[in-house]
Amino acid sequence: MEKIQIQNINWLDIVDPKKKDINYLKQVFHFHPIVLNELSIPTLRAKVEQYDHYLYMVLHFPIYSPKEKTSKSMEIDFLITPTYLITVRYGKIQPLFEFWKKCEAGEHDPHIQESTASLLYCMLQELNSFSLRQIDHISKKIDKIEKEIEELSPQERLKLVEKLAHQLRRTGSTVRKEIEWSKLYGLGKGLWKEDAQEYVNRLREERI
Repeated sequence: MEKIQIQNINWLDIVDPKKKDINYLKQVFHFHPIVLNELSIPTLRAKVEQYDHYLYMVLHFPIYSPKEKTSKSMEIDFLITPTYLITVRYGKIQPLFEFWKKCEAGEHDPHIQESTASLLYCMLQELNSFSLRQIDHISKKIDKIEKEIEELSPQERLKLVEKLAHQLRRTGSTVRKEIEWSKLYGLGKGLWKEDAQEYVNRLREERI
């Protein structure tokens, strides 16, 4: 568990949450038992829910795995209060690590320090930008395969089709997990001032 303070807001990052981490969140933030239970293990479904004093959001991002030589769907759980943004993840997520380093060095967007809503907005912008670069990399890889496929033997083509089918199944499962961004509209009212609420609405408008 690591923490960064930016002006009056805080970012708490938890990797592979353990029982002591869950107990800490329970004692300090009084999150709902169902939410705490869901933090214990990864979930397959993206969601966004509003509780009395916080938002709970689950998102998945395509992250390339050098070991498996394919993109994997990596989950991040977000708990957003007026003064804390808590991220819970289940492994290393490079763009989040890079964003953390920017915040640590003070090289972040100046709007980040306005509220936890603006911090969330800038964080998701970084993650989405990374995802687009991943998609661009995959597109280039497909172009290369299309040029080389004619030179393959029938047996090699079959192996390639099996490999691509496996990757498409992984990609398809990620797409099905996509959140309904239209549900973001109006969420967070009462948690932030109107100017901070606008960041949540902008997330919704940019994704639908």
